[in-house]
Amino acid sequence: MKTTIAVLLVVGALFSGNNLYATGKNSSPSEKPVKTKQVSFDHVSPDSKLYIKDSQDRILYSENIESGGTYSRKFDFSSLPANDYFFEVDKEAFISVYPFTVEDSQVTFHENLNTHVLKPRLILENNRVALLRNLDQEQSVKVNIYYQGEDLVHSETINSDSPVGRIYDLSGSTRGDYLFSIDYDGYKYHELLSINTMY
Repeated sequence: MKTTIAVLLVVGALFSGNNLYATGKNSSPSEKPVKTKQVSFDHVSPDSKLYIKDSQDRILYSENIESGGTYSRKFDFSSLPANDYFFEVDKEAFISVYPFTVEDSQVTFHENLNTHVLKPRLILENNRVALLRNLDQEQSVKVNIYYQGEDLVHSETINSDSPVGRIYDLSGSTRGDYLFSIDYDGYKYHELLSINTMY
């Protein structure tokens, strides 16, 4: 198998001017002692994934959201012990995190602590893959590329003070599927891309 990857530095902005952020909200006062609460998330993209996780990042609940727009439903939190939790909405372009606390039959949403993490973006053109990431990214990004999803052909860590993006030139590589596995900001992103070269 012939695998040649040329890595080029790219300076550019991703999602500049993008102000499409979700807002998590609940329909009742956050301090009212109730067992169920109506929870809504705006600007949810089709095929988003919803999770409830505990403070140890363990998944307690998961759901596939089929349609875009506003997602809203009632949740029963009575089975959760007193602890800190968060909703995580994995959307097409970013992940939104909405923390809340369960304590003494109260559910308190911490809307001032909501965060939105932009995902890395891969663009394939002429057997070259551009990796773009958010300019505000403060953490390093770990990139592993696997041929046919198994054989590691490239690995690197892009530090926070490095240029914003990379271009991976796969035009001299063996034709086939390449799995890009990217660790960023405590999350993992995977995307499989098909490279059609002469080799």
